[in-house]
Amino acid sequence: MINLIRLVFIDIITIVLNFKHIRKDRIGPFLFYKYVQKPDVSRKELAALHYNIINFELFKPDFITNLLKKYWIEYRYYLEVEKHLGPVKNQKVLDIGCGYTSILNFFSGKNKYGVDIIIPHLIERGFPLDESSKWIQGRAELLPFKEHFFDIVITSNALDHVDSPKVAIDEASRILKSGGFFVFCVDVFDEDKGKRDVQHPFSFTEKQLFADIQDDFEMIFSAYDHTGTGFKTFFLNHTGYFIEKIINRKHKSHAKRKISLVLRKK
Repeated sequence: MINLIRLVFIDIITIVLNFKHIRKDRIGPFLFYKYVQKPDVSRKELAALHYNIINFELFKPDFITNLLKKYWIEYRYYLEVEKHLGPVKNQKVLDIGCGYTSILNFFSGKNKYGVDIIIPHLIERGFPLDESSKWIQGRAELLPFKEHFFDIVITSNALDHVDSPKVAIDEASRILKSGGFFVFCVDVFDEDKGKRDVQHPFSFTEKQLFADIQDDFEMIFSAYDHTGTGFKTFFLNHTGYFIEKIINRKHKSHAKRKISLVLRKK
């Protein structure tokens, strides 16, 4: 009962503090889903959908996109990354494991593709997906594109969610043009922690990560965020959910640091 009161209190404060950024038509469905429906999160894709609903469904897309760009600049070194990629407007770009908070949301151009297993669920739930991008249901290990199709492939906090990271990296290489760019960000650890939870069946050391990419790619940029801050934490810190951190002090992130890489296909 105490935990329920805590959660309801946090949601009420969040809605009040961010009322101008809230999708008013989603307040009822959001509260019903969270407190009445008791969603099944036993499978990876259901847990991923739950993550998007609980954290982002209430908010208007422009509000999320603005915070998303700020996050990429502050924690993912986007201004440096952009220098290597060049203008993306006329390039074909794919985001693997895009979810709802894809970097594509603030990219210009019309050759933007996002692949994720939960796309139909997001559409069914009424998430306002960016109309300038093509959203496709698919798995990182079996991408529905021909060889050498993309100029840029991105995966952000997705590689440790897939069933086979090496196959996913090989697929990224297959669909990239020669000289194309592979941008990815992922948690790295000092030692292999194995499966962290249902959403994270893998963890990586730097040595493991670099062993999987060295055959097909050359590294042209790398940077670390030693705070381990993900977009969820950044987003919640800019809404009323920061109160949860004050109330629930026991929560600690497993991540040691996040690495951001820009690789060029050989």
